[in-house]
Amino acid sequence: LAPFRARLEAFRASPGDVVDQAALCWRVIAEVTRRWESEHTGWHFHTHEELSRDPVNAYGGLFDALSLPFSRDTIAALEEGTQSGNPAEAPSGTAHALHPYSRANITNWKTRLEPDEVARLRDGVGDAAEHFYDEDDW
Repeated sequence: LAPFRARLEAFRASPGDVVDQAALCWRVIAEVTRRWESEHTGWHFHTHEELSRDPVNAYGGLFDALSLPFSRDTIAALEEGTQSGNPAEAPSGTAHALHPYSRANITNWKTRLEPDEVARLRDGVGDAAEHFYDEDDW
């Protein structure tokens, strides 16, 4: 995290709110991940959105790349856990007791934030998002 030292120290002195915290955290994770992608060409990297849009095919490809068996039980678990009949989001306090509809879950963050908070988050993340997402995803 050495490249982020100045930013992290400034943030420690004046942490801002949860949107500022999320933006800095996301940016650090994104930049480290981007570096790992270039340094570790044999590793497999996928975004949450890629896996959520088409879980069976996305995980199937990953299992295949890793030479892991992709059984009918695995497919059934993925389908049950990510199907469109599932709620898009868990009720407050029950986040781990639910299998959300994965495609809807991708954009939940946009509905939880005010438009100015979304703009601040995008500004805070900056160009780090461009490596992982199209404008439509953002």
